[in-house]
Amino acid sequence: MEQQETPVYKFTLSSKKVIFLREPKMRDSEDAIKVAGMKAGENNVAYMGLLTQKELFKKLLVQVDGKKLSATEKENLNDMFTYKEWNQCMKALQKVTAEEDAEGNDLAPEIVTIGDK
Repeated sequence: MEQQETPVYKFTLSSKKVIFLREPKMRDSEDAIKVAGMKAGENNVAYMGLLTQKELFKKLLVQVDGKKLSATEKENLNDMFTYKEWNQCMKALQKVTAEEDAEGNDLAPEIVTIGDK
C-alpha cells in the first residue's frame, strides 16, 4: 500500500521538542467549540475560550518528536508539555490559524510532508 503524504507545519520549540500541526479546516473549529462547550458547561467565557484552543490544538496535532499520537496521549497534554512549551504551542496554533502574525509571535514554521499509513 502506498503511503499518502500530508503537508504539515513543523515547529521547533525552545526546548528542541518538535511538533507537527496539520492545516486546519473550518470543521475543526466547529468541533473544538462543541467539545469545549460540553466541558465548560455554564462556566465563564474565558474558560470556554481556553478549552476551545486546547481542543483545536489536539485536533491539529499530528506528531511530537516524530511520534504519531493516540487519542489518549492527546488527552494528556499536561504530561507532554511544560507550561513554557504549552505557551509556545499556543503561539504555533495562532500561527497556523491566523491570517497575519500576531505581534511577538516569533516561531517560524517549516511546511514539510510526512507519510501516513
